Amino acid sequence: MKLGQLRMLFIDEKVARNGIVSLINTLLTDPDVSPRLYLVVLKGDFETFIKNRMEQQKDIDYYLYRMFKHYEKGKQGEITVTNIHEFMEKVYSPYSDPFIPVFKVDKDNFSYEGTGFFGNGKLKGGSDKNQDQFFQLLNKYHFLNNMSITPLDVSLGEVRSRVTTHVNLHDHTVSFKIHYRGRIDEYRGNKDLDRQASIYELVDELEGYMEEGTVSLLKKFQELKVDPLEIGGQTMGPASKPMSEEDWIKFWQSAKIKVDCYFELEPLSI
Repeated sequence: MKLGQLRMLFIDEKVARNGIVSLINTLLTDPDVSPRLYLVVLKGDFETFIKNRMEQQKDIDYYLYRMFKHYEKGKQGEITVTNIHEFMEKVYSPYSDPFIPVFKVDKDNFSYEGTGFFGNGKLKGGSDKNQDQFFQLLNKYHFLNNMSITPLDVSLGEVRSRVTTHVNLHDHTVSFKIHYRGRIDEYRGNKDLDRQASIYELVDELEGYMEEGTVSLLKKFQELKVDPLEIGGQTMGPASKPMSEEDWIKFWQSAKIKVDCYFELEPLSI
């Protein structure tokens, strides 16, 4: 609470798994609750963290609020930011499942863990930090300020993506074409990046890495029976009857996934 205004709602993971729609609907009946209220799922003892940090930093509540506002405004893809309006809009929209950032908390730390994915108002599962990078690039902002790829010994900056999705109902396939563009911020591998042939090799490796990571994330969505990317909206056509939400999830759960990634790599930064 700050000046009579509720700015953030922290939800314990166990509560989130049981369902939070009725809780949020109750909050929304209060005219003083802003649609800009940020939602967070927590793993750990938040009360102990707050008590401990309040002794060191009296305005910890305002600090956390400013952090979420900064990431929302910056649209850098470093963490997921969801407000109460966005969550409920996705709950009641067809072919759209909501998601909320997940933080792990103990006495001394409040750290981002990834994104929690919801189905029927209940937390079904979440991404780890590595998978979360792929989610940010597939999600609406399509941007990461920094992407560290440890297996390839490379760190990329200002990674942008352009995503094209196609649902083929006849052969039960969902296809993704993803065009990436980014610059090399740091390279610790053995390739001589002054040679064009080595650049081509690294691009091939990056495309393979991005395809593998994207497929892994999409298969997780299938296992969780969720569609946070609103892929089901592709089934709506002017001349055909729209697929029901239930039928879409059944289709999506068993659909074949095809992912093609293309990477345009800028030179090593000076």
